[in-house]
This record gives sequence, structure tokens and C-alpha cells, in this order.
Amino acid sequence: ATGFIRSLTLWSLNAAISQARAWYEEGFEISVGVNLSARILHDGSFPDRIEELLETHGIGPRSLNWKSPKA
Repeated sequence: ATGFIRSLTLWSLNAAISQARAWYEEGFEISVGVNLSARILHDGSFPDRIEELLETHGIGPRSLNWKSPKA
């Protein structure tokens, strides 16, 4: 993934996961969805970054859904 796409994707994921946590703290168990670039899926460190974000915000993986458009 290009540096810009990777940065933007991680920023979007962080914002979405942070919002899911905020809703959870208010009593709502809502999953959030993020569209991902197909390029980011080729980044070998991407799964680790997702895991870090989920752990940082105290959210389980079921709270995150993603979709990648066809290339």
C-alpha cells in the first residue's frame, strides 16, 4: 500500500473503533464498518495493526466489519 493509503486507512480504522468504544460505553453494542483498499490487504503488518487498535480501544473483533471493493 502506498504511504498515504496506509495512513488514511489506519486513521479511518482508529476513528471507527474509537467510536464503537464510545457507543459501547453508552450501552450500545454496535459494530462499525470500514471500506478498505485492496492494496492494504497486501500489507503484511496490517493484521497486527488491526489487533493493536482493537486492544488499544478495548473492543473485540466482532465489533469491526470491513469490506474491500473489487479491484
